[in-house]
Parts: sequence; structure tokens; C-alpha cells
Amino acid sequence: MGASESTDSLRADQEARELRELNGEHYQDAEYPWFFIVQWACEKLPADAVFTWNLSDIKAEVAELTADPITFLACCPADEAFRESGEFSFTENGVFVEWAMLLVELLPSLADVRYRLVPAKVAEEEFWCRFFSAVRLRIQQH
Repeated sequence: MGASESTDSLRADQEARELRELNGEHYQDAEYPWFFIVQWACEKLPADAVFTWNLSDIKAEVAELTADPITFLACCPADEAFRESGEFSFTENGVFVEWAMLLVELLPSLADVRYRLVPAKVAEEEFWCRFFSAVRLRIQQH
């Protein structure tokens, strides 16, 4: 029992060290979930498109979407095409739920806007559909 716990502890220490090194080296996928959101946003771009991006700028633009409820509603309109495409699914085991949970922790303004809008003015799923649709559009325009 002791040897197994020791091995597990060493593995966990090694994984933590590797993650710190990744973050220290500024690898693009070290800032979860941002790299994956950018990847998802660019899936529909033409195959011959060259896409460059600046994570700091993208984070700032996403934060602007959630400055306050009025800004959110203006910048994140309902997107029926996105909803009906089948690309967005807000199920418990879906990636959008995972990203939403992380982004609420990373962006205090997002948590505040969500608290003020859901469910009084917008349903939970509609809120996130609007948000991710607007995020994708901002990233693609970047």
C-alpha cells in the first residue's frame, strides 16, 4: 500500500511539474480551455486560410462581451443557425459545459452577467449558445 501511494504521489508531482513547465514556456495549449476554444472557432475556416492569433487580445475581446448585461445582449444576439446546426450542445458531458464552468471561474465579468441574466431574462442554454456563438465570431474576425 505504501509503495503504491508513493508511486502515485511521484506521478502527480511529475505531472504538476510538467504543467508548470508548459505554462512557463507559454505553449499555446497550456492555458486551458483557450487553445481548444480557438481551435473549435477555426474549424469552419477554409482549409487554405492562414490564421494567426494573440491570446491576450482574444481574452480581452471575450471579456468585452461580458462587460455588463446590456453589452452581452447587444454583442451576443440569438443565433438560430448555430443552435440548429447541431454544433452546440449544452449537455452535462459536453465540452461546452466544461468550458463554461472554467470560463465562469476565469472571467468574473462572465459570472456576474450570467448571474444577472439567467434565468430572469435568458435561459441557461440560450445564454451559453449566444456566448459561444459570439466568441467564435470574435475569434474568427481576429
